[in-house]
Amino acid sequence: VEVTLTMEDTTDLDLYVVDPAGQAVFYRGKSTDSGGHLDLDANAMCEDHLGVNNEHVYWEKGRAPAGTYQVRVGHYESCVAGESVDYRVTVRSCGETAVFSGRFEGNGRKETCKADPKDDRLGCQKVVDFDVSPCEESLNAP
Repeated sequence: VEVTLTMEDTTDLDLYVVDPAGQAVFYRGKSTDSGGHLDLDANAMCEDHLGVNNEHVYWEKGRAPAGTYQVRVGHYESCVAGESVDYRVTVRSCGETAVFSGRFEGNGRKETCKADPKDDRLGCQKVVDFDVSPCEESLNAP
């Protein structure tokens, strides 16, 4: 399982991936007991890693637990004077890829997105829930 957030402009959006046990991988919890990892907090507080414009959460091949995952994007702080920011989330699992897009308006909220945002669209957006079942091994695998 791997999830990538890509933003159109240099701003502080944060990727959250909640595993089937309810643990979130994000900038304050860069790994989970289930093996999820965040490898970079891009544009953090509009100061660190500026211009990278993507974040990536992954589980090692064959290590992601089966169950339902939830992807969220948080708008922590605008680095572009409150202008709208478009983003794209790419989810890859068991050889399948799905792409989702969204947009934030305003200055952000400087809070985490650990709880399901329901209908909130300003500071935290739920992008997708997806299910993972154990991937079948290739018949040609060594």
